[in-house]
Amino acid sequence: MEKQKNSLQSQSTNAKAHTLRRVQSIILNETRHLAQKPAWFEVTVVNDHTTPADYVVQMLQDNFYQSLDEATALMTKIHNEGEAACGKFTREIAETKIAKIIEDARRYNHQLKCVMRKIK
Repeated sequence: MEKQKNSLQSQSTNAKAHTLRRVQSIILNETRHLAQKPAWFEVTVVNDHTTPADYVVQMLQDNFYQSLDEATALMTKIHNEGEAACGKFTREIAETKIAKIIEDARRYNHQLKCVMRKIK
């Protein structure tokens, strides 16, 4: 009877140790996941040949907090090269900026296009 009792206690201890190791492993994996750096995305404005230059400059100032000179230089780059990166953001911020830029442009019947690309 004593051997059976010791055997049950040993099994119970082993089961508890196994459960504890499993919980520690889950916590460690979750901690590693949370500690990973967020992915970054580049927001790029694409030239559409119809949106007025002054609108693009104002949009760059309003959404990317650029000075008039910086926004004008970037607008010129967009016009000459077909597109230009305007900033780097986490996915959520990039998506929000793009949605706002496009919504504002459509309100004024502009065809301005904005895209985001994951930075590797």
